[in-house]
Amino acid sequence: MQLFDKIKLNKRYVALLFIFLVLFFLTSGYLEYKSRRNNVLQLMKQTSQNITSTVKQSSKNSLLGYDYLNAQVREQMISTMKFVNYQDSISAISSNFLEKLIQNSDIKRIRILDRDRNVEFSTHDKEQYKLNYSTESFINSNNRYKIIGANSNRYLVRILYQRAKGGVIIADYSMRELIEFNRERGIGNYLNSVVSDSSIFYIAIQNEKGILAASKRVDSLSAVNYDSFLKKVINENVFDYRFSDFKGEKIYEAAMPFSVLDKYSGVIRIGLDFSPIQKVQESALWNVFVRVIILIILGFIVFSYAMSRNTVETLQKEKERMTEEVYELQKYLREKEKQNAIHHLASGVAHEIGNPLNALSLTIQRLKRKISDKNEEVQNMVDLIKKEINRIEKIIQKFLNFSKPLPLNKEETNLSELTDEVINIYKNKLDENGVEVELDYNQDYYLYIDREKIKQCYINLIENSIEALENSDDKRINIELVKKDDKVEINFSDNGTGIEEENLSKIFNLYFSTKKNGTGIGLTKVYKIIRNHDGEFKVDSKLGEGTTFSIQLPLS
Repeated sequence: MQLFDKIKLNKRYVALLFIFLVLFFLTSGYLEYKSRRNNVLQLMKQTSQNITSTVKQSSKNSLLGYDYLNAQVREQMISTMKFVNYQDSISAISSNFLEKLIQNSDIKRIRILDRDRNVEFSTHDKEQYKLNYSTESFINSNNRYKIIGANSNRYLVRILYQRAKGGVIIADYSMRELIEFNRERGIGNYLNSVVSDSSIFYIAIQNEKGILAASKRVDSLSAVNYDSFLKKVINENVFDYRFSDFKGEKIYEAAMPFSVLDKYSGVIRIGLDFSPIQKVQESALWNVFVRVIILIILGFIVFSYAMSRNTVETLQKEKERMTEEVYELQKYLREKEKQNAIHHLASGVAHEIGNPLNALSLTIQRLKRKISDKNEEVQNMVDLIKKEINRIEKIIQKFLNFSKPLPLNKEETNLSELTDEVINIYKNKLDENGVEVELDYNQDYYLYIDREKIKQCYINLIENSIEALENSDDKRINIELVKKDDKVEINFSDNGTGIEEENLSKIFNLYFSTKKNGTGIGLTKVYKIIRNHDGEFKVDSKLGEGTTFSIQLPLS
């Protein structure tokens, strides 16, 4: 507790400390959030890169495998058509031959047309076959064969083969096994197996024409041609990621170019759950919230402590101020009591001594008239007695006048002009004594004072300084006017002999003086004038260094 008692806190320092702690906690929380977010993003980036690379390689293998099987089927279809054409060229083809051919191959239906486009053989009906545009254009072309899609069934593929005798052989092959194989072991099935992980929303392979393959949840995606992000990935051939929306949910989407045998095929898109990043954000916000709450509690404790300390210090200062005021008031009352006592004493002395002195004066006058003028010695003695009686009366009157309250004739006065006026009056005397005066004020101060009595104070203090500088080599007097709250302080400083410490408490006493020819009335009179103006008069002096008299007077 003693350590805390020595710590001085004020509102400004507490506020600055609180602001610093707020900034520190917010900055540290933000940096922690950025660090954790970057770590999660790096992990998600690495995960999405690994998944995308795996999907890319698997999709490439699946496509190459499908293309290989498809090529094998095509070769088989062409070989079968060659065999049929060969049999047709050496002998007439029977229905029995075609039926056996269908049983031993994937051919589902076969027709043979002559030069006039009439059906010669068919595994189904032998009615006039209506040629479509694709078949007609093939017959009129120089191509040996052509493979097209069959209109009747999506599992069938039609091959058109030029007949050696003229005409065309038309066969519909079943692709069911290949399609089912691709469905079970192809890209789509693989993508769905990968997406079974709950953190993966979708995987899709897409190019400018549309979606080539995708997981089950994908109905539609942004087109490659109209998506700047995807165009950047394709054009720069780089892996990249972004934050996007998928069916109303925020996701982390990564993309990578997709190529097969170094030939551009599209782009792989993968959507990951955004919740890990969201959890990092929520955790960071929670940490910041907890820190702010702790900071508020800590700030409240510190602020309360500072307020209590400030209250205690304020009360202590107020106590000291009131104690000082009480001390000053007691001092003032003692001075007033002393002045009243002096006044009563002077009045009593003047009354008790005045009457005998008057009687003695009258007696001396009568005695002087009866003494012969020829007796010069006696006459001189009588004159001397009369002169001393008059001097005693003047001393009593002066003492009586000093003890009376001073009547003040107050008027608004420019203290700066009054200071200049007194210095001008004393300019010759100051120059004769080699005293340099420094004036330290740059504005006018208006006070409601008795101009002549304050002038007397100036004169007394300047006279004292001149006498104190009598034996100094460097004689300087500084007069400073400075505003302090609602008062003006007048500081008279000299670099004279100074005053001994034991005499500082006595210099305002009546008839006390350390000077050879001093009366002990000057500083006492200054003190009385200043107190009558509700001002303060203080002295600060060090022997051999100089003296400063300070007068504080209230502003108008």
